[in-house]
Amino acid sequence: MAVFSSKVEVLIEVESGDRRLLEAIRKAIVPDNINVPSEMRINCETVGNTLKVSIELHEGNLLRLRNTVDELLEQISIAVRAIKDSREGQKQ
Repeated sequence: MAVFSSKVEVLIEVESGDRRLLEAIRKAIVPDNINVPSEMRINCETVGNTLKVSIELHEGNLLRLRNTVDELLEQISIAVRAIKDSREGQKQ
């Protein structure tokens, strides 16, 4: 298990010309970030045409950071698919 005593930050950026899509993704992932470990910080913000998700880990387990990043990427992917499927269903 990799444990360290400094700060590691991961930045996930999702770009889209559809700001409503980005805001919907942000709203979909924010509730899951309420109960994060005390050594971890997650910040989500929409800046222009980019959703930025920053995950910081201060002194801790890198495996926990990796698992959190994996989970966020999966949640983003699910949100994008659900929103696109919903929009396609409305067009029919």
